[in-house]
Amino acid sequence: MHVVLRQYKVDPSAVDEIVRRAREGFVPLISAAPGFVSYTISDGGAEGVTTIGTFEDQTGAEESIRLAADWVKDNLAALLPDPPRITSGEAVIREVKEGAQLGYGVMRRYQFKPGDVAEVTRLVREGLVPRIASAPGFCIYTVLDAGDGVAVSLSGFTDQASAEVSSRQTLAWVREHLGSFHPEPPQVIGGVIKLRHTRADAVRQASDRFYAALNAMANGDAGPMSAIWAHSGDVTTMHPIGHREVGWEQVRPTWEQVASIAGGGQIRLRDQLIRVGTDLAYEVAVEEGEITMAREPVAFNQRVTNIYRREGGEWKIIHHHSDPSPAANDLLSRLQSPLR
Repeated sequence: MHVVLRQYKVDPSAVDEIVRRAREGFVPLISAAPGFVSYTISDGGAEGVTTIGTFEDQTGAEESIRLAADWVKDNLAALLPDPPRITSGEAVIREVKEGAQLGYGVMRRYQFKPGDVAEVTRLVREGLVPRIASAPGFCIYTVLDAGDGVAVSLSGFTDQASAEVSSRQTLAWVREHLGSFHPEPPQVIGGVIKLRHTRADAVRQASDRFYAALNAMANGDAGPMSAIWAHSGDVTTMHPIGHREVGWEQVRPTWEQVASIAGGGQIRLRDQLIRVGTDLAYEVAVEEGEITMAREPVAFNQRVTNIYRREGGEWKIIHHHSDPSPAANDLLSRLQSPLR
């Protein structure tokens, strides 16, 4: 993976407005960039604001530099009049605790001899990373090789207190194990995490749109389904009623047919788990709720799997599969109105 750091000097009173504009305007833009993984804004007080963009490859990282420069010029020029300090390079170490809520981050910038970075990285991976990853409040740890002997570590914790405890332990470890490399004292900047958006968040938003569309269908309107689904020939469904459908031309009528006899429905999602790759993601959960079909109430409580694909920077659903519903199948059998 590749990381881009942008460090800005800002008026502390402007930070909240910068974050608001970035959340509303820049996050949708950057999350559509090739290979997007995550975007973070950290408020370092007197040290300014640092943004951290993580991407699958160098192409996405370089594209983000252009996107950020253009967007800041058009939307934040008055609040960020000075050009940022930009650092980019490969993430040679990346350890993440799934589901942890990042609240405070610490950046350390080291200057080593260029030929020593590979060995330093090995020592850190084998010796320091296990200590940091097992520390209370740990969320994420990344080491960036920025070239010319510059290495930047990014530590993220749930809160400032946990970060400070880990920082003291890290400093002691560095003195003991990296002293022979004679690194200069690092630049250290701590900051409160003001914004964090990951590709899992983007998939979760797509899931929210799908279940909003599903609830519209449960109340007689299948129209919103068209916007969240991919319209290709490889999309599939396996409904709790009916059979398997392949291709949008088969999938679309199933939603329309249910909507034509549905009303008064409410479907909720619980125990959601999302896993995300570069362009594919899946979601497993439990759907529960009620729907009235042909004036008869039907209760749902079923496992579900949804698969999403990134198309043109936007996540679209390409597969929906849920457990069979005996109650719904019994109703439709009695009505002699099967889904297909």
